[in-house]
Amino acid sequence: MPDLLSSDPSTSSTALDSEEAETRYFLPELGAWAVLTIDPVASLSVGAREVPEAVEACKRMVNKPYVALVDHNHALYLPWEPYNSYSLRFLQQGDPYSVREEFIEPYMSVPVLPVTKETHISGRPPLQSSKALPWSDCFLSISADSVVRSPSVWGSGPALWKIDRAERRRIRESMRDDIVDARNKRNAAMAAEEELEVGAVDPSTVPLTPPAIADGTATEAEVPSLHYPTRSDTGGQPSVYASSRDSESYYDESDSDGEAPSEDERGGAHSEDKEPLDLVEHFFFNRLHEKAMTTVRFTHDLSTVTELNDARDYYKEVEAIKRY
Repeated sequence: MPDLLSSDPSTSSTALDSEEAETRYFLPELGAWAVLTIDPVASLSVGAREVPEAVEACKRMVNKPYVALVDHNHALYLPWEPYNSYSLRFLQQGDPYSVREEFIEPYMSVPVLPVTKETHISGRPPLQSSKALPWSDCFLSISADSVVRSPSVWGSGPALWKIDRAERRRIRESMRDDIVDARNKRNAAMAAEEELEVGAVDPSTVPLTPPAIADGTATEAEVPSLHYPTRSDTGGQPSVYASSRDSESYYDESDSDGEAPSEDERGGAHSEDKEPLDLVEHFFFNRLHEKAMTTVRFTHDLSTVTELNDARDYYKEVEAIKRY
């Protein structure tokens, strides 16, 4: 009978199993910077995949790599599914720009270290990563985000460039403020246009930001509901972008202030207006990984990119694929 007390624990089955156990890394990892490249064939609609000409045309496409922050899972993470979906914020370099048709201004942005300028147009402190990014004077903005899916695969190692929870929370709060500001500007412009139609007021006298909002006497809850104008992968039309985890199915309380986002923050319909079966469909079936969705491949090795590509080119690639 073996002496259990004197046996070498390193030879025990538990220890051997532990040694042989393979460490697995998510790809992509939430809160990490990643390089993504569109897979045009996998991004085709279900019907287009049956058209040989469309498939061949997509195979000939040359797609650029883009760098983005993997903010959160867009739907319930299911490791056994062939694909999972994610919400991204693209890393852009240079000076923030306006998107007039979406009422987005340059100050609606967050600078990212390293920076060469002492101040930023947003007035916000720069975002700190776990490791300095290879590019300087970059920023995040509500003008460039996307929802994508990628194959459910494991990475070969941990992500080296990451954002901690506190910084991720700060990004979301800043983006939420910018969303409200963009809504206010659009609401004011729409109100001015309506009054102009009846000849009631000169639109040049109407401030872009309503006084009640500008002086802080109105709260976010009092701001008229309007879809936040951002880009999406559904035909390039504006859509609501949720800056925090999007439903109970994947909301991470440890990654927030401990309070789940409201329906208005998520951009969805009010839950009290939905039947139970509608809620199930809204939070699960419709939110899972659609068969027709922009599909990308990720790597956390930022050294594969020497120069950042313009995120606006990403949307052009998406639109080119949707033509088939």
